[in-house]
Amino acid sequence: MYNKSHNIKILQVNLMRSRASHDIAYVTAMSREVDIIIASEPNKKLVSKNRWIKDKRGDVAVLFTNKKLEVHMVRSEEGYVCIHLQKYKIYCCYSSPNISLDQFKRDVDVVMNDSRGRPGESIILGDLNVKSPQW
Repeated sequence: MYNKSHNIKILQVNLMRSRASHDIAYVTAMSREVDIIIASEPNKKLVSKNRWIKDKRGDVAVLFTNKKLEVHMVRSEEGYVCIHLQKYKIYCCYSSPNISLDQFKRDVDVVMNDSRGRPGESIILGDLNVKSPQW
């Protein structure tokens, strides 16, 4: 049985749609005994035929590498995946650097409102690219 007091190890990485990056991330996760891989910009072909869980856009993907991890529910939405564990929820998000600041704000608001509207604690992780013409 999986020890529920075990700290969950997460590898969050941007894979830039690269097959080689997927391989490196997987080897790294296995060598470090990571429980969950959260990938921004995954290789769409690789995540379509594996155990990866993708958001509706295909811009963020999650792989449970620890088969003993007790996952209660997983939801795939636009721009994020929400994982319900026993004590908290993990939001895995991606935001493209090519969207407007207004769209970025709307996307963040969706995740924040979802996390507030559900019981329990939340952890929000993401590759939240945003740019401004003022920079």
